[in-house]
Amino acid sequence: PDLASSFNNLAVLYGDICHFTESEEMYLLALAILERLSAENPKIYEPDLASSYNNLALVYGSIHRFTESEEMHLSAIAICKRLAADNPKAYEPHLFASYNNLAVLYKEALRFKESEDAYLSGIAIIERLAADNSKAYEPDLARAYNNLAVLYRDSQRFYESEEKFLQALAIRKRLAAEVPNAYEPDLASSFNNLAVLYSATHRFKESEEMYLSAIAVCERLVSNTPQAYESDLSASYINLGNLFYV
Repeated sequence: PDLASSFNNLAVLYGDICHFTESEEMYLLALAILERLSAENPKIYEPDLASSYNNLALVYGSIHRFTESEEMHLSAIAICKRLAADNPKAYEPHLFASYNNLAVLYKEALRFKESEDAYLSGIAIIERLAADNSKAYEPDLARAYNNLAVLYRDSQRFYESEEKFLQALAIRKRLAAEVPNAYEPDLASSFNNLAVLYSATHRFKESEEMYLSAIAVCERLVSNTPQAYESDLSASYINLGNLFYV
């Protein structure tokens, strides 16, 4: 177990410095150990095995080895499904994350239907988790809605895109009202996303309203932390200017 952990840690280091060949090699060494350990004691070692599959999948995705990345993600999902069936509170968050990672991979590979299916599988899980514990899981739910909305927008399914963006926005408004410093950046992002969508569908008045809302949030953020948010404020002004120009 310790040797597998050391291989894994070295793989993470190599991945962080974009040495993907060495990262792959270390992950495969860790996987070989964890597969043996999991065969003997699945309850103890399958969570680590799923994590290693996921990590290697991300490495393969980074270098566009999509088939191998998909294989690793599906292996992680198969384990997480078993674990979540026995202990949903502990492992459904991991299953949600695995579906989300697979959805991102499919989107990058332009497999939009499969990406949608994976996002929807993840959303079904995170909606249940957020219903039971909104404070813990509503931020993830908003991100999941936003990710699916972007997929719909990129595949020109504008009505569904708007619906999901609005769902994300509703959550982020609530979160930002309670903890503005933590969630107003996401709120500004949601306003901007809707503005882009409305502009693309020639709903210019609504696009303007969203850009102005994003600017209002960014101006508050800049007043407290200018170095972190001035670039976002500048981008919002430019986007609004381009809208007026059109």
